[in-house]
Amino acid sequence: AICTGRDAHEDPSRRYVAGVVGGVVYLIFGVFGATVVSLFAAFPQALIAALAGLALLGAIGSALSGAMSVPADREAALVTFLVTASGMSFLGLSAAFWGLIFGLVTHLLLSWRSPGLAQAAPASPCKEPGRAASR
Repeated sequence: AICTGRDAHEDPSRRYVAGVVGGVVYLIFGVFGATVVSLFAAFPQALIAALAGLALLGAIGSALSGAMSVPADREAALVTFLVTASGMSFLGLSAAFWGLIFGLVTHLLLSWRSPGLAQAAPASPCKEPGRAASR
């Protein structure tokens, strides 16, 4: 579908070139796939993790930016990310589960308001016009 769109070529009669090139690239990946996998298997596991992290850096950055764009939810998003990234495992449940739980609890605790809190708020320093100050 991408190869038949306007982005492939302005002239509809030339859009087939993108499909052909895509097919050839897939064939090359298929032929050399085993070689690439064996090459990556020879690398140290830490290097593979670093390469994967670099490849996902843009996606992680934009996801964190979107998650932290709302100031009221910033702390909950950060707690969720940190717990999930920690890799902790508890009661046989993975860090992804605990990240969601900790983030949800953080969000609920920070957004919870006591009913008497709004009534105990200090009065505005502005005085109504025409009314004398009582102090």
